[in-house]
Amino acid sequence: MARMEEVLTWLGCEIKNDGVKIKVEKPNETILAEEVKFTSIEKVTKSENNQLVYYQILPEYQTAILTIAECRFDENYKQTLEQFFQEVAKWDVERIVVDLRKNTGGNSIVVNEFCRYLEHENAKMVALPNTQSIENLFSGDVFVATSNQTFAQLIYLLE
Repeated sequence: MARMEEVLTWLGCEIKNDGVKIKVEKPNETILAEEVKFTSIEKVTKSENNQLVYYQILPEYQTAILTIAECRFDENYKQTLEQFFQEVAKWDVERIVVDLRKNTGGNSIVVNEFCRYLEHENAKMVALPNTQSIENLFSGDVFVATSNQTFAQLIYLLE
């Protein structure tokens, strides 16, 4: 994944032309430095400028990234979440990354709504009561990306 421009941008790397210089250090080993060229990947992105919630599907890596910039529980959030999990099922995604790095809080019900789509028993303890049946509950791995800007209550709810 170190060759994906999206991942390198996410890590804060300085991007030049069609690659980036990297340096890898391992304990008791030689330092490796080289220029890495980007690979192209097929992706599906649902994002519009200044959206509070959007996603990317990276089929080549069986990964989906859901970015929640602010916890606003509204129709846009619910529709985007539903579309996201439809794409996750369509592309046979095995892992989801919930990006909360710039999320400073809001309505924690967004976490409950997210958990409604998960197969895991602990998620059902948090989720809102089902008003409609959700097909194809996600049973893969869920990772949460946080930063020092992430509202702590969200991290607690997703643990």
